[in-house]
Amino acid sequence: MKNDILCFILVSLVSQLAQGQQGAIGGQPRSKTSQEVKQLKEVIALNRVPHLVRQYHPQLREARFLVEEARGRLMNAGRWKNPSLVSSYLSDPDHREVVGSLGFNQAFPVAGRLRWEKAVNVTLVDAAEIEVADVERRLIAEAKRLTVRVLSIAAQESLRQRQLKLAQEFAATVKRLADRGEGSRLDVGQARLQETELELEVHHLDHELQRLLGQLRILMGLPPECELTFRAQLPHPQPKDGSGKLGLERADYRAIEKRVEAARQEVEWELARRWQDVTVGVFAQVLREVDQPIGLENEQRVGLQVSVPLPIWQRNRGAVVEKRAKAARLQNSLAALGNEIRNDIAATRSVMKTLATHADEVRDELLPEARQLVSQLEDAYRSGQAEILAVLRVRHQRMELEGKYLMAIEDYYLALVRYETATGVFEEGKTHP
Repeated sequence: MKNDILCFILVSLVSQLAQGQQGAIGGQPRSKTSQEVKQLKEVIALNRVPHLVRQYHPQLREARFLVEEARGRLMNAGRWKNPSLVSSYLSDPDHREVVGSLGFNQAFPVAGRLRWEKAVNVTLVDAAEIEVADVERRLIAEAKRLTVRVLSIAAQESLRQRQLKLAQEFAATVKRLADRGEGSRLDVGQARLQETELELEVHHLDHELQRLLGQLRILMGLPPECELTFRAQLPHPQPKDGSGKLGLERADYRAIEKRVEAARQEVEWELARRWQDVTVGVFAQVLREVDQPIGLENEQRVGLQVSVPLPIWQRNRGAVVEKRAKAARLQNSLAALGNEIRNDIAATRSVMKTLATHADEVRDELLPEARQLVSQLEDAYRSGQAEILAVLRVRHQRMELEGKYLMAIEDYYLALVRYETATGVFEEGKTHP
């Protein structure tokens, strides 16, 4: 009876453990539940884009396999050929006289061919790692451009909502004046028309924002359930002195440098390949032959053979010329890319300076004047000294200026992203976007 109870307890414990470990048997990890996926949240900011791209982007994970491929080729590079086993057997029809041999042949490389082959593949592994960094640079730049658009559209939507609130308050004022007989009913319709126009713009900007957020999720490899939020708008431009950045540490520039180095090593490799491997063989031979007048006699022999290919007809000249041309081509590409990088940096720095000056002018001079004029005309309209068309026209001009200010900020940060892409150095780790 006691044994039955113990068996029952053991079976129950094993069943519970099996249920608790279900999904872990066979090395299969537990998948995330839908509730855990829905809890995924990310804050959108310019300084967080590099982190999000490195963490989630599937194309970046795919590019890292290129490094593993290069490392796999490196594992096979610079190795000797496998030795070969050679055997032979020869006899007469009566199988009285027999000759049998067994030996090993080994090919030995000369002229440092394996050393150069190893060096080429080591350099190509370094180039593959740098090319992955270049893929990361391009993906971050693309994601940052889209993030600037998202934050700009969000700022425009917020601006239109504030303008809509002011338009509703002004429309309510116009209606009160009309109800008291101090204004025209036509003025109410015109004020309401401006309010409706702003409502349509808010809806349009909201739809555009959702569309861009969807593109941003795809670009960063985020699931559709991930909630994207942003805490702040793009700050006012603050140009920085980047005169010391030449962009020569950019990933694509360094990758071509490694390709040039590998091409020059390939020239030496092809020169070494003019001399093919020297093959050395060791063999043992057993003979049984008729030796008159003694008769059958057994003999054992040990031999050594050497095979040295002579570079007479094939000296690998074509491959040497090809690799030298490849090295020269890559060197020219490197010089052209360096010149392009320097010009991009200089051009974007000039554009950023111009856009920052334009944004300062709009914020510090034009917008205060427009807001003051709107306030004065609204007061004049309430006292019956101005027409509503003049008020609406000035209000529209103020809204246009506020929109142009946001566009200037957007253009500045798009230029900043181009500048960071040109230099290969992205700003990250600060509190503001």
